[in-house]
Order: sequence, then structure tokens, then C-alpha cells
Amino acid sequence: MGTNEMKKVVELTEKEFQTKKEEQLKQAVKEIVQHTLERIDELDKEIKEREDSKRILKLDLEDLKNGKLDLIGERQKKDSKTAKISLVIIKEIISNNYYPQPIWIKPYAITWNPNTIWCGSTSIGGTFTCSAVKENAIGAYDVHGKVVNFR
Repeated sequence: MGTNEMKKVVELTEKEFQTKKEEQLKQAVKEIVQHTLERIDELDKEIKEREDSKRILKLDLEDLKNGKLDLIGERQKKDSKTAKISLVIIKEIISNNYYPQPIWIKPYAITWNPNTIWCGSTSIGGTFTCSAVKENAIGAYDVHGKVVNFR
């Protein structure tokens, strides 16, 4: 082999090496982008789930404020996701009265939801009426060091 042929072989080998190196770099960048896009998609799903949970809890608060225990109970019956997210379980107590009771004095049982991460330190017992809940839900609450006026 002559020196010219040797130079051509060296140049060809260097080009192949450079091409291979560029291809590896290109694949590494594509892999980074792929994993980043997948993580963003996962976070978007988590955000959507949290927004749905927040919406359900806000509906629960609004219905508690307005004394609409029946609406919370209906939502929990219709949607298993709502039943898992709500902090309390609300069930209507069927009475043996022969006459229909107005919604404001219908008795409801309220218990902590064991499916939630947080479970109240106090027990909830007895029966509640819509009017009693409406009267007592409104007030000022200390939420993680901030005062929240719930009206």
C-alpha cells in the first residue's frame, strides 16, 4: 500500500468514526427529548387528576355551605371517583315516617371517608340535617397558618 492509499483509508476511517459519533449524539438528544416529553405528559395527567379532585372538593364545600347534603350524596352514588375523593361519606337516613320530610330536616349520616389519605382526628357521629350543616359551615378557619373566611 502506498502513502496515498493509506491517507485515503485513514480519511475514510475518520469520516466513518465522525459519522458514527454524530449518530450517537443525535440518538442521545432524541432520547432526552423523548423522555422529557413523556414526563411532561405524565405531569399533565397528574395535574388534570388534581384539578378534578380540587373541583370535586370545592363542589362538596359549596354544597355544605348551602346545606345541600343530598347533592353530595347523589354525586357520591353516581360517580365512584367522587366517592373516593370526598373527605366524608354522606348517606340519607331513611325514616319510617309516613309523610315526606322537607329537605331541610331530612336526617343524614356523615362519616369520614376511609379512602382518603387524611382522616379526621375527631369522630363524626349522630345525624345531621341540611339546615344544621348550612348554619354551622360558614366561619373563619385556620388553614396551614392562614385564616380562610368561608362564606
